[in-house]
Amino acid sequence: MILEIKLKNQNVLINSINYLNNTAFSINNEVLNFILDEWINENSNYFKGANKLLNINKNDSKEDKAKKQSHNSKYWRYLNTIKLATI
Repeated sequence: MILEIKLKNQNVLINSINYLNNTAFSINNEVLNFILDEWINENSNYFKGANKLLNINKNDSKEDKAKKQSHNSKYWRYLNTIKLATI
């Protein structure tokens, strides 16, 4: 019984993934243009400062370095996503 349920659920999952993989992607240019404008806006309310890299200094405390690294990680993730969308 449990095996039947797992197999049934597995087939639903496989069919769902196959369906989604056959769906063409499209870019919402209006939203992309908004995001690009916000990305270059130094006072962006949308990105709340995550559109700027922070300098990590030798004199920063471990806590400050960790916060800046986390922030910069978010920056690079956003930038990579934006660049992929524009491609």
